[in-house]
Amino acid sequence: MPSYPPRNNLTKKEEELFKNKIRLLLAVQNSVPNEQIIKLIDKFKKAQLSLLKAKTHLLKEKEIQGEAINNNLKQLQVQIDEWRQKSNTDILKELLTKK
Repeated sequence: MPSYPPRNNLTKKEEELFKNKIRLLLAVQNSVPNEQIIKLIDKFKKAQLSLLKAKTHLLKEKEIQGEAINNNLKQLQVQIDEWRQKSNTDILKELLTKK
């Protein structure tokens, strides 16, 4: 049994995603070499997938407790599949247009 209580929110994952996004945008803005930008895009993608998976886990826990979750679980799975299939250039274009 773990010595810490399980988290029931997504704060850490959201902060990780935000930090990776800022690092990536700063790297692009400062004209960092492409190899480093590719690594940062991969980290951002991994953080996004991690957040979506955490949301899925929380929804499954709510479902077990008897709460209605509607189609949220299916929508999250679709988003996970979309993020897995996105290329690095697609992610970068999407980030740069959302500024």
